[in-house]
Amino acid sequence: KVITDFPATPSWRPGVMTVVRGADAGGKPVWEETFRNNMVLHLATEEFVPEKRLVRRIFGEGLPFSGRWIFELTPEGGGTRIVLTEEGVVPNPFFRFVSKVIMGHDRHLDKYLVDLGNKFGEKVFPSSPK
Repeated sequence: KVITDFPATPSWRPGVMTVVRGADAGGKPVWEETFRNNMVLHLATEEFVPEKRLVRRIFGEGLPFSGRWIFELTPEGGGTRIVLTEEGVVPNPFFRFVSKVIMGHDRHLDKYLVDLGNKFGEKVFPSSPK
């Protein structure tokens, strides 16, 4: 329930200032996230199967990247295991280099999972497939 309560996201993701409902895009609900650096992302919910799967797509004009996050949820040991996959495109070679070599492609995914764990008082150690 926490990952789909989009307006409450700023309460557990320190980098997110606000989340507001935007106009639907192609019949899909859209939420606009504003980050501390004033970047605004428009996220359309493409697919939602309660307690199993959530797919959100980033869209907008002039972004240096595009793509989607796929959340796969499975019950595990009284909690929930989340596998978070990013399918992204970074067309600009310079920004792609910065993302891969300097920032790390998984940085935002890992931060999201750590913030989510912190919300529940859990230590999270994200791992990427090799």
